[in-house]
Amino acid sequence: MFYTMLKAGLRAIRRQPFTSMINIIGLTFGVAACLLFALYLNFEWSYDGFHTHADQIYRVNQSRVQSDGDTEVGGGVADLLADEALEAIPGAISAVRYTDGPGLLRHQNSLYDESLFYADPGFFTLFDFPLKWGDQSTALDGREKMVISTALSIRLFGEGNPLGRMVQVRIGDDFEPFTVSGVMEELPANSHFAGDVVLPFQVQAEAIARMYGGGWGSVYSETFLLLESGTDPFDAEQALNAHLKAIGITDLNTFGTLSFSLQPLTDLHIMLSNPRNFPVEASASGSIILALIALVILLTACINFTALATGQATVRSREVGVRKVLGANRGQIIRHFWLETALLTGMAILIALGSVELILPLFNRLAESSLSIRPSLPGLGMVFALWGITVLLAGTYPALQLSGFSPVHAFRGESKLGGKNALRRSLVLIQFTLSITLVAATVVMMLQLRYMRIRDLGYDGEQLVVLEYPNQDESGMELVEKLRFDLGGDPGIVSMTGSSCSFSIPWVTHSWSSGPGLMHEIFQNTIGPEFDDVLQLDMAAGRFFDPANTSDRTSALVVNEALVEYFQIDQPIGADLPGDTPRGQQIVGVVKNFHFSSLHEPIKPLVMTLKPYNPPASSSNSRSWNLPTIQRVLIRLQPDNIPATMNHIERTWQELVPEAPFEASFVDEQIDSLYQQDRRWGTIVATAAGLAFFLAVMGMIGLVSLHVGQRTREIGIRKALGASTRQILTLLGKEITLLVIGANLLALPLGWWLMKRWLENFAYHLPHTLPFQVAAGVGVLLLSWAAVLLFTWRTASSNPTDALRHE
Repeated sequence: MFYTMLKAGLRAIRRQPFTSMINIIGLTFGVAACLLFALYLNFEWSYDGFHTHADQIYRVNQSRVQSDGDTEVGGGVADLLADEALEAIPGAISAVRYTDGPGLLRHQNSLYDESLFYADPGFFTLFDFPLKWGDQSTALDGREKMVISTALSIRLFGEGNPLGRMVQVRIGDDFEPFTVSGVMEELPANSHFAGDVVLPFQVQAEAIARMYGGGWGSVYSETFLLLESGTDPFDAEQALNAHLKAIGITDLNTFGTLSFSLQPLTDLHIMLSNPRNFPVEASASGSIILALIALVILLTACINFTALATGQATVRSREVGVRKVLGANRGQIIRHFWLETALLTGMAILIALGSVELILPLFNRLAESSLSIRPSLPGLGMVFALWGITVLLAGTYPALQLSGFSPVHAFRGESKLGGKNALRRSLVLIQFTLSITLVAATVVMMLQLRYMRIRDLGYDGEQLVVLEYPNQDESGMELVEKLRFDLGGDPGIVSMTGSSCSFSIPWVTHSWSSGPGLMHEIFQNTIGPEFDDVLQLDMAAGRFFDPANTSDRTSALVVNEALVEYFQIDQPIGADLPGDTPRGQQIVGVVKNFHFSSLHEPIKPLVMTLKPYNPPASSSNSRSWNLPTIQRVLIRLQPDNIPATMNHIERTWQELVPEAPFEASFVDEQIDSLYQQDRRWGTIVATAAGLAFFLAVMGMIGLVSLHVGQRTREIGIRKALGASTRQILTLLGKEITLLVIGANLLALPLGWWLMKRWLENFAYHLPHTLPFQVAAGVGVLLLSWAAVLLFTWRTASSNPTDALRHE
């Protein structure tokens, strides 16, 4: 029986090659999109799940209530917290501190700019990062030990065991020797941790203490806890907060009201919120949107199948009638149609698997991922599940309806599903509504990204290059002056200054109290006096720093308009900052607001100084006002012959600071990097929109072909009676036009709501989206008309006698 049904299904596919081709192509695209997005989502949601005790590991987050009532949540906590957590939480087994950052290595007179992280000795026993060489339990148990990656080991020492070899690492302003005590296997791509060098946490703690002081104000690291199996994380949070309150930590005026919470390790990558001071790589809502997009594409392909099947009802009804007359019952006919759908879907899945393998490299570049297809039981299960879901979605309704035809009605050609039935129109309407919504979303996303590129940022970022200087002492400003002297005669250089901050990373923030429970946070940048000239800032009041005025280096502040508004200062010139801040620091100028962070965030209060300063020793906040030193050199270039100027700058840099690698980037490139994730989402949505629209047009062409085939004799009669080709084309395109217009009316509010929610992620965004959505809908209508025109032109312009011979 099965073999007979299989042969009948294959014959049915061969009898309808055009319709079968459309169904296979549509299902192939739908299944391929689902497979790609499923691989991507599985990768995103699998972060850090490979650790043996992943479900028992938690990161401690810190919450702080600010003066405006908002709660700031961050993954960074004081390094003192680890010991207190072990004492406070009964079920805590171990605590590991971790922080990361750039690093500079020296080996055999060669410099290596590497990413590194610092961790406690228990790091390799808490987390499953196997060592190729070395002992996991002792790899970090000494102040001068280090663990490196296999790739770095090969670069430094070649093949072979490097244990015991020496490498120098820049700590502060000096290079210190470290002994290789372990070599890591390659870190998994879905790991929260990344780096090629692991140093003892003690090294970073000592450096931070030297620069900024220790204590609970040194918030720069993450703390991970391993809890006993069965320990309730909520109870652990309560115990930790109660303990810290008892020893007076959570209510210090210096820090505001603090509280601590535990976040599962496996939730660090896919976050439900966006904690401050911790970069979010992905979000749960984004993953849900991506899954919905994949389902929309698959649903579009299934709608095509269902619509084409119902469009063929007149032809297939006779087949059903014959089968019933020959003794087939309804269950057998349903199974036959399901088998036919399964054959088409199986072909589509096989083609889709091959297509996914071919396009994965391109998708990985677009999505910035490292996906691959690897045979596995879960993977096979996913493919078979997708096969079953597609068969049910695409084949169930046609099978139930076609199998229900009466043989008498079938032989008369009477079909409730043929022609202009409501179901087919509804399916096409849904299909185009989804397609237009995605196309409109793509247009709005692209325009928002363009809006961010062309928006006036309040400064000129063109031809502005940033040089990274790794020293953390007072030599940064001296380097700027040396470069200014040595490069002063280069006509390609317009101006130069120093800065502690760049534009691709968050600027330094400082918090302090102006009263019980009142916390303030401002952004700060230590700069050179030419900063306004190099960036071409505009003053709103007062003046900028004067290089000739020595008091400016010790007592002057320049702030932005956002700070004046935040503190509601009526006369800012000559005023002090309120609260527990160093006395004798007056505002001498107010610059107009400029965007020193991404357009996702509103412009925040900013204070600029010429020199790091410290408050009086008696201040209770004596550690929190240590400000960063100059670590960037900003140079404005002439637009002519930039490569030659950059070569001159690099040669001069290597002569002045041979111990530091030459790292240069342009400010406009740094700003562009802030929207990398937005561009990635835009690319994914644009690809999905293109697929959805392509499938919708293919389905429409299939329906038009059936429609034209059913009306061939009618078209011949109309042409014989004098109808023109234009009138025939209008007749054939009328229904599609009405359906696309109806889809536009449905897609407008849906797209407007979705884009409104997406644009809420940006503090500065497009003021209106409806005109762009209308334009996208009109564009879809024109493209649909073009597709109908190309396909129906031959029939509309054919000889009437050929049409009248049609049987």
